[in-house]
Amino acid sequence: MQPDKVYNMKIELPSNFDMKQARKYILSLRLHPRGVSFTLHSVQEANDMFYHQIENTTNEDTLSHFKEFFFANEFLIQNFFRVNVINYSPQFTFVPSAIFEEKDKAEYFNFNFSESADTLLSQQIENNGISLIHNISSRWHEFVLRSFSEPKFVHHMASLMNYFHGREKMGHLHKLVINLNEDGMDVLCYARGKFVLGKHFVCSHSSDMLYYALFIWKQLKLDQLADMIWLGGIHPEKEILIAELQKYVQHVYPLFPPEENKDAAATTQNIPLELITLSLCEL
Repeated sequence: MQPDKVYNMKIELPSNFDMKQARKYILSLRLHPRGVSFTLHSVQEANDMFYHQIENTTNEDTLSHFKEFFFANEFLIQNFFRVNVINYSPQFTFVPSAIFEEKDKAEYFNFNFSESADTLLSQQIENNGISLIHNISSRWHEFVLRSFSEPKFVHHMASLMNYFHGREKMGHLHKLVINLNEDGMDVLCYARGKFVLGKHFVCSHSSDMLYYALFIWKQLKLDQLADMIWLGGIHPEKEILIAELQKYVQHVYPLFPPEENKDAAATTQNIPLELITLSLCEL
């Protein structure tokens, strides 16, 4: 790697982050096809969070670009309290934990997807009685295992599901939680305190997002006057989508950052919701 390139990719952490005491911090990486972002947050102080989006202005693939960033920033090799790795992937499926067998995960996955899997991972979402199977790039998987100490792989939907479990019981009987992101939206539905549905839709325009949200609303026979939608995440057409949904559903509310991390999230409005919620959940 060229010295100038190393220098240009090197970042400085805030002065209150002491890497000599790295065991006080949790590193959470979010692997997305368009780029990588991460948070460092204190185990002791929920609002003590640093967020960084690794900019890729070249034609390099995401992993190659991240490798250059990794080797330019020595703090990433520290022995952190924990390293979480969020795998952002639309290729995932749910299986009831009561019948899930690790040896059968390829069969479960292939039943839902025609594309061949790369590396399949699974995790239990105990609060919901569900096992989640997801596909991750083998190249990413191998690099992360080589580079970090005991990394914990988490699918991006799992972070949301664990956070909203317990919070969906308040108020309305049915809730639709929508999380917008770079190239699509995640939808969770809870009915009378129970997880009903979790889906990811690949779409980029608010008109398509509106269609999918209302399609699910109709399929689940939700009540336009009694049930509600929480909508959050990052997308330039988020406010347009909220306004359109309010024409059809009475209770549509913006989903703000969790109260525990409002101060941290206020430093940037571009922290993906799954990174914020992961810091509040033990997966």
